[in-house]
Amino acid sequence: MNSMARYLVLVNHEKNEYFPEKCACCILKNYYKTENILHRALRKILLKSQSPFIPVLFSHWYNEVKKVDAIILFDTRNMPEIIRWLRKKFPQKRIIAWYWNSIADSVNPETYKDVKNIEIWSFDKKDCVKYGYQFNTQFYIPENMTRASINDVEHSDIFYVGSDKKRSEALNDLALVFKKNHISYYYHLVRFKNEPNPYNFEYHDPLIYPQVIEYIRKSKVIIDLVAEWQNGITLRPLEGLFFKKKLITNMKEITGYDFYNPQNIFVLGVDDLSHIKEFVESPYYVGENYSELINRYSMQGWLNNFTLSE
Repeated sequence: MNSMARYLVLVNHEKNEYFPEKCACCILKNYYKTENILHRALRKILLKSQSPFIPVLFSHWYNEVKKVDAIILFDTRNMPEIIRWLRKKFPQKRIIAWYWNSIADSVNPETYKDVKNIEIWSFDKKDCVKYGYQFNTQFYIPENMTRASINDVEHSDIFYVGSDKKRSEALNDLALVFKKNHISYYYHLVRFKNEPNPYNFEYHDPLIYPQVIEYIRKSKVIIDLVAEWQNGITLRPLEGLFFKKKLITNMKEITGYDFYNPQNIFVLGVDDLSHIKEFVESPYYVGENYSELINRYSMQGWLNNFTLSE
């Protein structure tokens, strides 16, 4: 596959609107054109039976398949059935299953191990070692940086967005440190199922991604708390890189990444919390290789890694 390879990238992005309508480096499409109970039930039946009417479900991207060199499918509930159908319909097409979630939190690849000539890639290095999959880094879409503001939010030094899934204690401990050091913070917490709330956090409705961007713009530092079993970066470190915002994270492995700089990234359990105010108030460091890093962690850089593997 040459450097001008064309990709069709299938995502499931209706919920939070992370993906823009168009992307310069690929054909970007949502798996499903509509999302309601009736359509979910219909596609479940059609995909499970591998019905000849499946192209009707995917009419908004079906004709694009013939124009591209490869199809990249983001992990989602129906991905195994879609992969199975695509392989049968397009036996010579390169098909890549992309896990941008840890396999522990996503669809089990065992459910489609019978499908031949499928590449499985993941952002999680531990998963790649454990299952023998190929590694590609997480990425950011530069087009998101120019999306219009949709609401005005107050400035805060620290911003966290996410669920309270096994994060309440860490967030409360950090809040105590922030208060002690007169550092302003805002937690946009979404309750995870019936997770206990021992610290009486205020819960909010989920944000769509353009709203997340607005909070990032108005903050100095982003908090990133990853699950213990995860060994790949989330979007938060890349938002920090692209928006030139500092990061507080519990991911110790981040010190091995090429964008790591202790002036920009504070690692919980490694760095001394007594220096947190100094960290927050010091300027973001932009190194000589900043442009190179932006290119490497952009969506185009991510696609280039698939091309180079050929």
